[in-house]
Amino acid sequence: MRWLLIFALSLHGLVVGGLSVAGLLHEWREFAAWMVAAAIVAPIAAFNLKRMPMANGFMIGLLGGLLKSALVLALFDTYLANNPIAEAQMTADQIGYDARVYYGIITPPISMAWGLFVAVGTLVVFKIRKPPPPGGSGLP
Repeated sequence: MRWLLIFALSLHGLVVGGLSVAGLLHEWREFAAWMVAAAIVAPIAAFNLKRMPMANGFMIGLLGGLLKSALVLALFDTYLANNPIAEAQMTADQIGYDARVYYGIITPPISMAWGLFVAVGTLVVFKIRKPPPPGGSGLP
């Protein structure tokens, strides 16, 4: 596992989380931001890996999703203030308990799904790329 690469590429979660907290990503825009992130991080990971593309891609996506969730939970009041749709969906009357708890429960499985998506993307690019030259990173 290339932990430095995993950590560096998972920082996309902080970008998406910051945009979510600021209220710039609503509904489909957040999904689009995650797709753009996958289109960027999966090829970078694939071109910098010599083995284990699925495992590294999964960890990149999982950690990115968890970083996004941690940022949103840390700034949860601001997140709800800037995202009235999310606030309406997470009222205590609808879910039966605190919205923070609800968000904390649903985000790890979503992060795992995101990790699987990035893992598949990394594997696909890894399989179709040209092998890197000896001693090179494989990036053009």
